[in-house]
Amino acid sequence: MKLHGWNSFLLLGMILNIATAKESCIDGKIRYTQGTKRIETAASYCLVTDSKHKDKFLVSKKCKDLKCAPPRKPLIIESFYSEYGTPAFKVCHELGGRGQVIQYWNNKWIDSDRCIFDQDNYIETTYLYVLWEDIIIKK
Repeated sequence: MKLHGWNSFLLLGMILNIATAKESCIDGKIRYTQGTKRIETAASYCLVTDSKHKDKFLVSKKCKDLKCAPPRKPLIIESFYSEYGTPAFKVCHELGGRGQVIQYWNNKWIDSDRCIFDQDNYIETTYLYVLWEDIIIKK
């Protein structure tokens, strides 16, 4: 496969971002509300620390290498102000995911949210936004 121009630049950026991320994976718990019911489930997830932002981001164990995320390509967003809430939730929706407010266990309950691509594949919405922010085209 031959890559030219933006494609090779974007691929290199994604590889460098993943290569500089460090993760610690655990078997923990996630809580969320569905309708009026509070649900708590066992979950395997990783806390990824990327070297650029120094923050820890929640990623499902199956998604720690970001294979569950859609291919990284420029994302055209007309407006971040919509029914989706935060800009990160908007990016999640535009990439075909479903945003969900959660808490996860890491020696205490941590408030967070995630973009779910399927049942076991999710990425914290803030991390998803960080990964795409340099190629978001705002119209």
